[in-house]
Amino acid sequence: RTNNRDRAAFGTLPKGADCYNAKLTDDLVRAARAARARGLTFKQIAAVLGVSWTTVQRACNGGTWNHVGGPGANP
Repeated sequence: RTNNRDRAAFGTLPKGADCYNAKLTDDLVRAARAARARGLTFKQIAAVLGVSWTTVQRACNGGTWNHVGGPGANP
């Protein structure tokens, strides 16, 4: 954990689409958050994006993709 904090502090920790196993992009996260704000379920959004509903849930609730900002992101 200390190593990851150091990487974040020095800007070498990959975020979002820079991660090797990222399934979304910044634009898709914004679209998912907007769809969620319009009332779509996580499962409905996931079906459109072709990812699991937990991936969408984490992105929409700010568990991941916090650097994108917008509704659901943690400051």
